[in-house]
Amino acid sequence: MERYAIIIKTDGVCVLLHCYHGDCLSLEEMQKIVEGHIQAVPTALAQGWSQEPGVGLALIVNEEGKLQNLPVNQTATDLSAAYNDVIVGNAILLGTTDEDFIGLTERAAQNIMKKWELGVC
Repeated sequence: MERYAIIIKTDGVCVLLHCYHGDCLSLEEMQKIVEGHIQAVPTALAQGWSQEPGVGLALIVNEEGKLQNLPVNQTATDLSAAYNDVIVGNAILLGTTDEDFIGLTERAAQNIMKKWELGVC
């Protein structure tokens, strides 16, 4: 099954990225997108948004983004469960299981982008 990640850039542009090497992006790919070490942040989206049993959602962000003075990512902040806080830098929306990150199905990714008006892929 083909899997996808939703890249949420600080300028509000969102892009659907195909997970070419398996079910998820590699650590190196995630670090390149967020421009540093990664940290998983819970989302405000319920597990049902993944459209797969046992798959939740997480935002992958730069662990040291605030220390690096990265710009605020309002779209990612709106999707996060980080109340009274902000997400900075580029973010990646992925599925998560008990142990691993996993890309979203194309249907789930397209549905999230459409319902949350995240832009055009």
